[in-house]
Amino acid sequence: ICSQDMASMGVSSSANRIVRPSGARTSNFNQSNGLRANAIFSTIFGKPCAAGRNGVASKTAVSERQQGMLARLVGIVEPEGAEELARSLLQRFGSLGSVLSAPTSSITGLIGNSDAAALLSMVKVTVLEGLREDIRRQVFDLSDPNFINYIVGLMQGQLEERLHAVFLDNSGRYLGDELIAEGTWSEISLKLRPLLRRAMEVNCAELILFHNHPSGDCRPSRIDVEFTLRAREIIHALGINLSDHLVVSGTSVFSMRKAGLLT
Repeated sequence: ICSQDMASMGVSSSANRIVRPSGARTSNFNQSNGLRANAIFSTIFGKPCAAGRNGVASKTAVSERQQGMLARLVGIVEPEGAEELARSLLQRFGSLGSVLSAPTSSITGLIGNSDAAALLSMVKVTVLEGLREDIRRQVFDLSDPNFINYIVGLMQGQLEERLHAVFLDNSGRYLGDELIAEGTWSEISLKLRPLLRRAMEVNCAELILFHNHPSGDCRPSRIDVEFTLRAREIIHALGINLSDHLVVSGTSVFSMRKAGLLT
C-alpha cells in the first residue's frame, strides 16, 4: 500500500495513525441496528442489569452470583478471605467480565496474590478458547449467538480501542481472527499491510473487521464509516471482500452492513 493510499484513509504514513475527534459520534444511527449477547453470557461478561418483565435476574442477584463465582475461583489459591477479595475485585472493576479481562498486574496490585491473578487471567483465555471452538469452520452468521458471544467476550473489559479482523473462506466459514491494532479512546494505531498479508496467508476470501467503543455507545462515528468505505476499496483490490465492520460496546454489537452503511 503506497503512502498516498494510507493518507487517503486518514492514516499517517509515518505513524500509521487515525485520529478520532472528540464528539465525532454520528447522531442518525440508533441502537436498534445492533445485536446483543445472550442473557446467560451477559451474566459472566456483562454488567449486572435491572429486572425486566420476563424475569431477568435483578442487579443485586447478578452481583451476588458473580461475587460467589469469583470467590470460588480466588479460593482455589487463596482460601483465606476469598469472599472479601472477590468483593474488592468487583468494587474495583465493576463486573466479573471486567475482572477476568483486567491486566494481571492490576489484579495482583489489588489483592497481593500473583497466583490468584494469573488464575483469573487464565479463566478468560480458557472461556474464549471454548467459544472459539464453537465457531471454528462455521459459516459466520450474526444471528448465531456463538459469534456474538465470542466477539463480545474478546472485547469485554478493554479500556482502549482495539481493532480485530475475522478471516473467512470462500464459503463464509470462520478461519480465525487476529488483533490488528490498538490505541487509546482518542486515537487508534492501524497497520493495513500486516492485515492484508495475513489474510493472504490463510487464503482468506472475506474479511470482517470489528472494534470496540469503550465509551459505552456502540454506534459508529463518521470517521468509522469513512474509514470502512475506503478500507473496503483497498481490500477489494486484492480480491478480498470486506463483508462487515462491527462496533462492540458492552454486550451490544452494531453491524454497519445491517444498518445499510456497507452495501
